[in-house]
Amino acid sequence: MRIPRTVVRFALVAIVGAVAACATVTEEDRAQVAEVPDPTIPKETADTVTSVPSDEPAQIVLYRTWNGEGLLFLGSGPKVEVDGREVGRCLLGDGREIEVAAGEHVISAPHSEVSARPFRINPGQTIYVECKYTVGVLVPNVQFEFSAAR
Repeated sequence: MRIPRTVVRFALVAIVGAVAACATVTEEDRAQVAEVPDPTIPKETADTVTSVPSDEPAQIVLYRTWNGEGLLFLGSGPKVEVDGREVGRCLLGDGREIEVAAGEHVISAPHSEVSARPFRINPGQTIYVECKYTVGVLVPNVQFEFSAAR
């Protein structure tokens, strides 16, 4: 049985498109605790504020934009865990708000070997975490990029 050439070409384009992404977070970045400056806290007092315990929760907003990962990953997003607890998927669109305690946490994608990344968040702070697919062997890896605004 011979497969038509156009089907083979389409399949190759789909496979290449499915894993066509580049990692921008290095191993050194993943080893350091990511901190997003809180715009509501003056820079000169930021160090003392993060060390003061508070019961006020913080918010992380998980979101994903389509970066040409291919149609394979368009509808689904990676599962995301914070401190080993699944908090949902990182889907395209407005994002998903998750309440966490202030302090240091680790965000990761369970099927991605290099996704784990520690981060610190202040009481009452909202940080935006963009999930990006990167090249993986069988399953694409995920990297997380932190910012104070979207």
